Amino acid sequence: MGYARNIGRVGALAVALGVGFGIAGPPGAAFADTGSETTSTTSSTSDPSTTKTPSNSLSAAVSSIVHDVLSGIQHATDFAKSDVKTSDSTSKDDPRTGVVQSSGGALTSAGNAGADDPPKSDSHPSLKAALDAPESLVSSSDVVRGGPDTEPPADAAPASITPTALASPMIAETPEPPKPTTAITGIVSSVLSWAGLSPDANKTPTSPMDSPGFLAVFAWARRQFGQAMSEGAARVMAPMETSLAIAELTATPTYTLEKTIPIGAGPTGIGTSPDGTKVYVADRFTESVYVIDTSTNDVVATIPMGAGPNAVTVSPDGTRAYVGLHGTNQVAVIDTATNQVINSVKVGPGVTEVAVTPDGSRVYASNSSGSTVSVIDTATNTEITRVKVGGAPFGIAASPDGSKVYVANRSSGTVSVIDTATNTVVKTVKVGSSPRDLAITPDGSRVYVTNYGPDTVSVIDTATNTVVKTVAVGKDPIGGALSPDGAYFYTANSNDTVTVIDTATNTKVAEFSVDPQPETNVHNIAVSLDGTIYVTDYKDKAVRVISVT
Repeated sequence: MGYARNIGRVGALAVALGVGFGIAGPPGAAFADTGSETTSTTSSTSDPSTTKTPSNSLSAAVSSIVHDVLSGIQHATDFAKSDVKTSDSTSKDDPRTGVVQSSGGALTSAGNAGADDPPKSDSHPSLKAALDAPESLVSSSDVVRGGPDTEPPADAAPASITPTALASPMIAETPEPPKPTTAITGIVSSVLSWAGLSPDANKTPTSPMDSPGFLAVFAWARRQFGQAMSEGAARVMAPMETSLAIAELTATPTYTLEKTIPIGAGPTGIGTSPDGTKVYVADRFTESVYVIDTSTNDVVATIPMGAGPNAVTVSPDGTRAYVGLHGTNQVAVIDTATNQVINSVKVGPGVTEVAVTPDGSRVYASNSSGSTVSVIDTATNTEITRVKVGGAPFGIAASPDGSKVYVANRSSGTVSVIDTATNTVVKTVKVGSSPRDLAITPDGSRVYVTNYGPDTVSVIDTATNTVVKTVAVGKDPIGGALSPDGAYFYTANSNDTVTVIDTATNTKVAEFSVDPQPETNVHNIAVSLDGTIYVTDYKDKAVRVISVT
């Protein structure tokens, strides 16, 4: 194997060896104390001079190290060439130190030797410039260096060389006195030999790629690199997998029309039982309430009601259903166990919607013609008071803690907030025009109001009773309902669609059709305990069942 095939790797090793050559010099040179003013005296017979150079200790140390390393790089680079240059070096006693100095550039470990000239580098202008730059900062503690005075021909035959602790490009054949060594020089020499970069028995450099040491190092490095890449890939993939899991958890559900249930002649109001087993639908034209079994989505009972049943709500314990009879200004009470009307309560004119407090003790009924809300004591089934609210009250709902009742006033475009402790209006919130329905989140923090006029939903913060967001939805929204967990608010729009609002961001995230042949008509909406959506279709005389997955 020749160097031609491995020249790139050899070049990199030359740089590393240059650092080694620089480090292997006398440690006193790099770390000598040049704190204040250092006098450098060169006692040479040929050019004695005394230079007084003030220097900063840190910059001097750094400059010395750089000088050593760059000089070492030159030696290592020359050494790594495929042909060893002919040795024409001579040696002489250095009159300054008494140490044999080779003109071939052999490094010495003579401790704190005096400064000398840098190696010649006429064939390496960039290296020469780098070496010349810090020369003014070199102190008397610098290491002795040497270099080839002339560049031999490229085709010169390899010369016989005698290895030393640190091999240089040209080493004098004249025997030298033993030189002091350091731990560093010994280590570097051992590393060079093990790496296959010291001269071998045939006096020619060994190719580093032929060295068992380098083969072992490259094998180890490859294993470490592969392991690091595997671990790195795992770390990169982990956030992606986590992100995908989060996206899956927060993805908008899929809505599928599962069934269409024929109901009466014009279904309007709709409500579900707390346990999710029943759905109650009020039909004004047939003057009846229909009971749907959610396990089969079939009608299992029809309850005659009287004139104009408009809305239906089930008590929190599921034992009673309250129906607003718009035609007779009454609220009818149904026993859900027998599906029979057991009582009726006289209220204000034009009763439209009803709501029950969480404890079941009070029923609030909106009277659209009288702009009032009737309050019913469920223990006696009697009206105990009427509360004046905005014009044409419509949708109504009680807060989860029962402290407040919110009423959507259709003609005034407001929501009245009633304090149930005093049954008085404590706040009026301006929303969109012609608000129709509303729902309160399970934690009681938000109220969602459908605005029929501008096709929007107003989001009210119950802490401040102010609108914090307005969301555009489908055409002419009337009915509104929340998913059981409060994550989504649904609006039933007049064009046979349902808009889905993500309550975490208060943004529209989906809209789907509930009718294979859509048209414009009135829709209301309710959601059962398992999340199934039920939508009344007034024109098609049906209830649409939508599964949520």
